[in-house]
Amino acid sequence: MTYQVKDLYNEVAIATGFPLYTNATDTPDTNRFLLHNIAQALINVIDTLYISMNCLERTDKITTSKGVADYGLEGIIKNIQYKDDTGRFRDIPFLNETNQLDEELNAGRPEGHPEGYVIKGGYLHLVPTPDKAYELTITVSTKDLVWANNDTSKTIISSIDDAIMASNAFVELVFLKACVLVFARLNNQNAEMYNELFKARKNNFIEHDYKTMEAERGLSRQAGHYNYADGLLNDRRNMPYRRGWGL
Repeated sequence: MTYQVKDLYNEVAIATGFPLYTNATDTPDTNRFLLHNIAQALINVIDTLYISMNCLERTDKITTSKGVADYGLEGIIKNIQYKDDTGRFRDIPFLNETNQLDEELNAGRPEGHPEGYVIKGGYLHLVPTPDKAYELTITVSTKDLVWANNDTSKTIISSIDDAIMASNAFVELVFLKACVLVFARLNNQNAEMYNELFKARKNNFIEHDYKTMEAERGLSRQAGHYNYADGLLNDRRNMPYRRGWGL
């Protein structure tokens, strides 16, 4: 889900008594003040919720090319699906028992639809090599939740034209924290009220994020990229190389 920063700006402006956004040259000082506080609010919410892995995720779409197996993306992969010839989305599993350092991973295998993936040299490596264009839907865990108008993702808001790739509930937390920051810098007593709202809403948000490691502490999540021991991408860089490992 994508939420426009301009819409969030206007919501914060209404709550704090500032005029709505019109253009970059009208009330530029106010524009910079509110945009800065919204940017800082987003960073604060991300830092507060980082233990809650499902809260900080982004969904990207990649179209494969025939004969190309490696694709770059930012973030830790949580799930990958591809659209088959019938229009159904099917999961692409992480090949946990495959030697990901093998330079001949796809050697001797005919091209076809994606049957699995590994992380090879920092890239998403599909097995087998795609035989045509496939639409991949990739969910990644990341702090780069801001989408710029030049089709790049980043962590911090820098423009009114940016968008936040997150749920409405997440954006609501950013809104409340932005109001806290604005009122605090104006020495307005409403800062305390909005801070209490923020803390209550944050606790509720984390409790509803029931699929996270924090919520399911003690349950195994060894699937795909996820390493239960440390929660990081397991690309086997520290594991011994064995030519005999296969699919």
